[in-house]
Amino acid sequence: MALRLDFANKYELWTNVVRANTHRLLVPTEQAPRVGGKVNLELKLPELRLPIVVKGKVVGRRDKSDRFEAGVYLKVEDEELDKVRRYLGLAPRDSDAEKMRRYPRLKWAAQVRFVEPNLQEAGEIGTISESGIDVNGPVGELVAGQQVKMAIFPDPDKADSIDLSVEVVWATEGRMGGRFVDMSRDERTRLVDVLGSCIDCHSPETTPRILVADDDPMVLQFLTQALELHSYEVVAATSGDEALRLIRTQRPRLVLMDILMPGVDGVATCAMIKGDAELCDLPVIFMSAIEPDKLHELADEAGASDYIHKPMNLGDLMNLVGRYLATEPKEAKAKKAV
Repeated sequence: MALRLDFANKYELWTNVVRANTHRLLVPTEQAPRVGGKVNLELKLPELRLPIVVKGKVVGRRDKSDRFEAGVYLKVEDEELDKVRRYLGLAPRDSDAEKMRRYPRLKWAAQVRFVEPNLQEAGEIGTISESGIDVNGPVGELVAGQQVKMAIFPDPDKADSIDLSVEVVWATEGRMGGRFVDMSRDERTRLVDVLGSCIDCHSPETTPRILVADDDPMVLQFLTQALELHSYEVVAATSGDEALRLIRTQRPRLVLMDILMPGVDGVATCAMIKGDAELCDLPVIFMSAIEPDKLHELADEAGASDYIHKPMNLGDLMNLVGRYLATEPKEAKAKKAV
């Protein structure tokens, strides 16, 4: 026995099956399969010659009434739902939980010396936060899991140092990253004070930079040309994973993001941005053909700043972009205040 659900497009399939995540799908049918039994469920899209077939366990039935048609409730396991995710080009469920940063990282070219083990040459901090550090320089044969002691010299003209214990998380030739361990209250207070006085080495932007993330090359080309004509700098990404990487390295002031993209979808990507101490103030605008009420719900769930429905009106889009780029970024305001 095979049951069937028809979807108008992949967005409807994604929102009702993948994002719903209820493991309990209502399938209209006059058939009456045994509760507890397993049946095949065909998921049909207009562009597919053959349906996607998943197995479901019958967990209940609904009788026909004046208000509702007859149907059965199916529980679909994660392994079966992954078939749908693969068709949509999405990453496996577990990979959505990418680790987010609890503390912002700052670039700070201060000198570092390794005390234990005693490495003769000094290194230089690449980035640092309240929880960890990465160092450029001769890191010897350090290995992950090893605990080292290092001295950070905030002022190159003074011998005063902040002495810290660090557990090596990763190490390559010429570079290592680690997390702070066994920090005393005084050490943490001093480190936080020093970090508070650090100035981000990025030069101020003269042209607002926007990241556009969409897996449709025609949409990317259209938006890039339109935004550049309005004097914006554009960085393009075709997946959620690539968008996250470029956001960290290119530091855009605004993100325009499609929802259904390969890899990590737009909802999960936005949630990661908003849950990351380093990125949480970045405005994210969703662009999607998902029906408006559902788009509003997804934007609210992910913490997006705004959304616009596809197909987009260029004037509406530019007004929306201008609204979020009309104010100065917080970093620029802070530098003016110094």
